[in-house]
Amino acid sequence: MLAVVLPGQTYSTRKKDIIEYGAGYQNTESVASLCPENPPTAAAICVDLVLNGYSDWHLPSYDEMARVLSNRNAIGGFNSEAPPICYYWTSSAILGIYSSYIFGGDGGGSGGWNRNNPARVRAVRYF
Repeated sequence: MLAVVLPGQTYSTRKKDIIEYGAGYQNTESVASLCPENPPTAAAICVDLVLNGYSDWHLPSYDEMARVLSNRNAIGGFNSEAPPICYYWTSSAILGIYSSYIFGGDGGGSGGWNRNNPARVRAVRYF
């Protein structure tokens, strides 16, 4: 699933989310319920997604996205163009500032990204 959060769309109003592996689902549910904007947030896109018969998708936490990107060649479909086109949201916020963690789809580093900036969405699910 690749979608782009357009400029002006708010990602979240939460101050901090958990970054650990396994935290993405709860982070996503929390953000989606707290931020019912239209157009939808990155979290809401994942919550509303039904793909290949599955509806338990979520925006990955920081650690989950790190794991996904470590397997990006096997998974495929990641944008590896120059930043910021290749940035992907995580469900993990950065404490104290209006930013959340993003990762470069090319396997490059991670960092904070203002939630009003555009970035891509890569929905994941546990299996």
